[in-house]
Amino acid sequence: MSHRLFALLVTFALVGCASTPTALPQTSRVAVVSLLGSDLKLRQVGITVFGNSSKSVDVTTWSVDTHVEESAAAALETAGRRAARAAPESAREIGKWSYTPFTSTYSFAGGTSSLRKVALQAHADYLILITEMPFNFTDPFFRTNQSITGFGVYQRRGSGGIIYADLGILLVDGKSGDVLDRRRGVASAVRPESVSLDIENTQPQASALGQAPADFFAVIDEAVKKGLGYLGLVPPK
Repeated sequence: MSHRLFALLVTFALVGCASTPTALPQTSRVAVVSLLGSDLKLRQVGITVFGNSSKSVDVTTWSVDTHVEESAAAALETAGRRAARAAPESAREIGKWSYTPFTSTYSFAGGTSSLRKVALQAHADYLILITEMPFNFTDPFFRTNQSITGFGVYQRRGSGGIIYADLGILLVDGKSGDVLDRRRGVASAVRPESVSLDIENTQPQASALGQAPADFFAVIDEAVKKGLGYLGLVPPK
């Protein structure tokens, strides 16, 4: 089986139509933890492989994780769900995550015990973890063989391209720490040609991106809400 075909098959486990979502009681308390971090991805696809470039910009000052947790909790509450608030250090408690494609499983540096602890501290029955998409998944935007993850700017060489979010939305049982379901949330917005970044030759700063943090947050929020919809926790978008 080719690498490309394998990636396509594994992707089906994370897209919205993969399976019937796990049904949660409406009275369940759900806490959201963002593991996205502060790396805004810059990706460029060239005419040939030699024109491909990838870098990242540190946007710590944007407080992406805080925004995502608050936005996702608000979406849950609007849908009539009981959204609990996770402790501020929950992402640190859980630690770095990894994905094993052959078993289609996520693992966390803190283990399942860390997930149980975070849920207990939040008095939550379930956790929603929001991550970058794992590496080696397909490109849902330009349909290339590139792996697109997280959030950022994605362009063809010499064009404005898009701002995007490509996220993994995981549902975790608070008592066992097991991942019950996971979906992919994808969204994008077109960038004008005038804000094409010279990713190949320079290291752009956040001020050169051509959009404000709110523009990126709007795309991230859309991807999160799609993922929550695929999980059956909010009305589908």
